Amino acid sequence: MTQHDVWALGRHADVRAALRADDVLVSGRGVSLNASLNDQPSRTTLMSDGDLHLKRRKVLMKPMMPSALKEVRSQIDRLADDLVSDLLSRASFDGIADFARHLPVAVISHLVGLPEGGRERMLDWAAATFNVLGPNNARALASGPAMGDMIQYVLSVGRSELEPDGWAARIFEAGDGGAIDAEDARGLLIDYIGPSLDTTILGTGHLLHLLGSHPAEYARVLADPKLIPAAVNEALRVGSPVRGLYVASRASRRSRTRRMTCRSHRASAS
Repeated sequence: MTQHDVWALGRHADVRAALRADDVLVSGRGVSLNASLNDQPSRTTLMSDGDLHLKRRKVLMKPMMPSALKEVRSQIDRLADDLVSDLLSRASFDGIADFARHLPVAVISHLVGLPEGGRERMLDWAAATFNVLGPNNARALASGPAMGDMIQYVLSVGRSELEPDGWAARIFEAGDGGAIDAEDARGLLIDYIGPSLDTTILGTGHLLHLLGSHPAEYARVLADPKLIPAAVNEALRVGSPVRGLYVASRASRRSRTRRMTCRSHRASAS
C-alpha cells in the first residue's frame, strides 16, 4: 500500500508471525497509520511490548478471566433475559441498535464502574478510538474531538467518582500495590473505555448477519442450543470484529516506515 507506506498482511500464518515478532514490529512506536497520533505518549496496553505489555495486560485482564466473571454471571444473565423478553414483545427491532449495542453498553459500562457521564459517552469514545487509528483522513479528523474528550475525561476523573468494586478502580489499586506503574493507571483506563465495546458489538452484528444469510445453519442452531458456542466462535472467525492492527517496524523513525497486520472485516447488517 504505497499511498500510506505500509505492508498489508492478511494470511493467518503471516499475521500470527507478525504479532509475535515484537522485536521487529514494535507496538510501542505507535499503532496508528498517522504520525501525529503515534508521536503522542501513551501508557496503554496496546502501545507496549515485551514484559511491559505482559505486566499491563495481566492487570487489565484479571477481572475478565472466567473465574472472575462467575461473580457477575447472574447479573449478566438477568440483563440478557430482560433484553430478549423486551425484543420479543416488539413487532420488529434493529439488530445493531436494539440488540448488539444494548448488552455490551449495559454490562461493560457498569462493570468498568465509571460515573454516569463517562458511561454515557463510552460508545462514542470507542468508535472514535478505532477511527483515529487509521490514516489522517476525514473520518479520523472528525473523530478527533471525541478522542480528545475521552483523554481529558481519563485525566480528570477522580478516583472517588469510580465504583469501588469496578474494573477502573482496580487498575488504580494495582498501581498502588506496584503491579503496574502508578502513572500507568489512567492510561489503562483507555483500554477499558475504547476497545471493550466496538469489538463486542461488531462480533454480535456479524453473528446476526451470518445467521440471517445462512438459514439452514440458523435452523441447526435453533434445533440444538448446544451449537451456540460454536456458532459464536465461527462468526468471530469468519467476520473478525477487529478491523486491523497497525504496528511500526524497526526501520528508522525518520522514514516513518510502517507495517500493518490485518484480518478480514465484513460489514454487519442491522
